[in-house]
Amino acid sequence: MFGPAAIVGKPQPPEPPVPPWATVIYGCYKQQNGQLRIGSASSQCLPSESPISWKIVGPQGPQDPTGVVATSIFSGSIGTISASQFIFAGLTENVTTTALQRITGAVQAPLGTTTSGVASFGYDLCYRAAGTSNALINFAGAADYSNGEVSDTAGRLSFTAAASVVPGAGTWEVGYCLKNSGTIDLNNNDMVNGWVIVTED
Repeated sequence: MFGPAAIVGKPQPPEPPVPPWATVIYGCYKQQNGQLRIGSASSQCLPSESPISWKIVGPQGPQDPTGVVATSIFSGSIGTISASQFIFAGLTENVTTTALQRITGAVQAPLGTTTSGVASFGYDLCYRAAGTSNALINFAGAADYSNGEVSDTAGRLSFTAAASVVPGAGTWEVGYCLKNSGTIDLNNNDMVNGWVIVTED
């Protein structure tokens, strides 16, 4: 016959792991030269030493408020550009910002002309209040946009604009913008492709 079964205690759940931020290192350092001696919470420091302790990992600090709020992309074919003021070239995108949010974007398009001679133009990212026909506002500033040239013999060349602006609170129509600075039309254009993001400034 077998003897009485051994009494087995109820298994206890394992101890939860100690989070890194709660783990403390204890030590003593010499006041004369700063030499450190690692110990434990119950270690006694010598008369010539001072106690010191620190956590392995500190608690989570405040998060940086800067971050991406929204991302939009736009693309589309560009028609003939003959206007002497900035107009949108290709499709645009609407984005909404608060008073302190920033719009940053990058866009490129191959441009050209089939007319004999050199076509001169300005290019940039632009915006205006959505749903209006207001004059376009350059991201880079009224006089700081880039200038380009193409000719019928060079074929299409790609032109890229990248810029950032804080327009204020509102909903904005945003896109690639061109203005013809001369008398020769930009009439051999391809697709515009770009993106814009809204971020906390």
